[in-house]
Amino acid sequence: MLKNEGMLEVHGRRGFVEIEKYFPEQCTYVLNVFSKIYENETEVKKLGLNDKERKLYHRKHSRPHMKQLYRWLTKQLREKLVEENNSLGKAIKYLLRHVKRLTRFLRVPGAPLGRVENWRANQIATYLLSACVSSPRSSNRTCATNASGFRTKCHTFALGTSAFACAIL
Repeated sequence: MLKNEGMLEVHGRRGFVEIEKYFPEQCTYVLNVFSKIYENETEVKKLGLNDKERKLYHRKHSRPHMKQLYRWLTKQLREKLVEENNSLGKAIKYLLRHVKRLTRFLRVPGAPLGRVENWRANQIATYLLSACVSSPRSSNRTCATNASGFRTKCHTFALGTSAFACAIL
């Protein structure tokens, strides 16, 4: 297997992380799908599944998300909801062009998603270092994105006159 085959994190996500501030709704959708895939991979590790069982687990739990993402990406270009030559269009075309490589983990036992260990480390670092504050009087929430693009999600908990908490998507 080539070193970069199946690198969902590195190649698939990067384009969307870099342009998220310009296209927040579309990029958040794509990044949330990737987060679900990584959550499934974390569950695979917790369950101690072998490569074949891992592939079957991802087929059951991750494949529906990837299919839905593929349909969404295709629709964006087909229905001209996105200009195909802007940065969002280019990121979408990249995923569509590399869909076989990016979904290899659904077909080949042991195929990597990317750097899951880095993802876990970033998950902890993001939780500890991110600033995510919201006020009960305001619907505006500030959520942080760390350098590798892993997002935090704000949750509101009443603590006196202010509320705050962070959780990894």
